Amino acid sequence: MGKLYIPEEPQFEEAAEGFSFGIQSNAVPYDNLNFGQAIVALRNGQKLKREGWGHEGYVTVMPAGGRALIDGAQIDLADCMGFVVPGLILQPGWTPTQNDMLADDWAITSA
Repeated sequence: MGKLYIPEEPQFEEAAEGFSFGIQSNAVPYDNLNFGQAIVALRNGQKLKREGWGHEGYVTVMPAGGRALIDGAQIDLADCMGFVVPGLILQPGWTPTQNDMLADDWAITSA
């Protein structure tokens, strides 16, 4: 098995309980993750990419508290996943495809 990412203090209970990968309850591998493992890593603040994407973009969680300007009005943003492409352009509200959800090639990235 490859290197492991082990958060010191999981931010979400389900990362510490109910998600045992046979190593340590809050440990997930750095690569070859399935979507469930990728979500645990995302919720613990990690940036993720897929090897199958063929580009350098990555997914991150955008915490609530940000603001957007839409039609001249300031709008509060809720927690959501965001996709960052090379050049640091952020696409908030990224939604995974079925291929993304069924893939086992997710990896934690330092991007």
